Amino acid sequence: MSEQLQNHLQINAQSLEVNYGSFQALNIEHLAVRGRIIALVGHNGSGKSTLIKTLLQLLMPRHGYIVSSLTADAPGKMLLPHEDMAFSPEEGAIFEDLTVASYFQLWCRLKRGSGNYYKNQGLPLLEKFQVQNLLHKYGRQLSKGQRRRVQMVVGFLSNPRFFLFDEPFDGLDVEQTSRLVQILSQEAKQTALLISSHRMEIVERLADALIVLKQGKVSAAGTLETVCQNLCPCGFAINLEHNSQSGEALTASLREYFSPLLISPSAARITLYGKDIAREKLVQILQAQGQSEEQIIAIKPSLIEAMHYHLL
Repeated sequence: MSEQLQNHLQINAQSLEVNYGSFQALNIEHLAVRGRIIALVGHNGSGKSTLIKTLLQLLMPRHGYIVSSLTADAPGKMLLPHEDMAFSPEEGAIFEDLTVASYFQLWCRLKRGSGNYYKNQGLPLLEKFQVQNLLHKYGRQLSKGQRRRVQMVVGFLSNPRFFLFDEPFDGLDVEQTSRLVQILSQEAKQTALLISSHRMEIVERLADALIVLKQGKVSAAGTLETVCQNLCPCGFAINLEHNSQSGEALTASLREYFSPLLISPSAARITLYGKDIAREKLVQILQAQGQSEEQIIAIKPSLIEAMHYHLL
């Protein structure tokens, strides 16, 4: 049985409703998505953290269900939070009055049967996440980024089959982000990952499947290409003629006819994205501005552009 098969995660939901009192945070009629690294994206308040907590059974649905499994397991075998999962929250949950070394020792005793596991078999993880210099520090002395790195190490030390991350790239600089992307890509060969993030440029590099939430509902789910196509089916670039003075007028005409529309005008080119952009109408608008249909090029939106259009 190949590693590739073992690490394809499946998330399925049906008639799922999750509430905070009278407020409905999730309302997912149907969801079926599979990937090695699944990204969970959406605006603040879209339900990302609620979905993660429901998968972890920290919140129980009012109605319906959401489950996770691995494709190589026997059909119907679900992943269980206490046996198969690890979680890294956005803030990093570290005991304030324990040193990092004591924290590692506690979790290794619970999960690996030996408090010294982190010093021996777990040493490569400590080196990978660069936490050796934090071992003597107390939880209250750690920065947000340090707490998060420690929490990730603890999670991987428990040898999970499924690791869930809530905003792991928040606040990281370019170098730290690149390093974490590399680490997660490597670890995904053994562990299925679900990553909630606002960083679309990272999601586009890292994930092979996505779930897009908006106001507690699934707007799109599937591969990157499928999600971009579903969110924003049409994209065009219009190359303006040399020394053209009609760019502003053309942009105004496009905005007037196509709505909603994501449009980015410049001196040399106009790009526009939307759902119902008919090429024939584009040709008419260009000709009315004295320009040629040969200037129109069909283009595909990136995830950033598709999400920007989706959130208009």
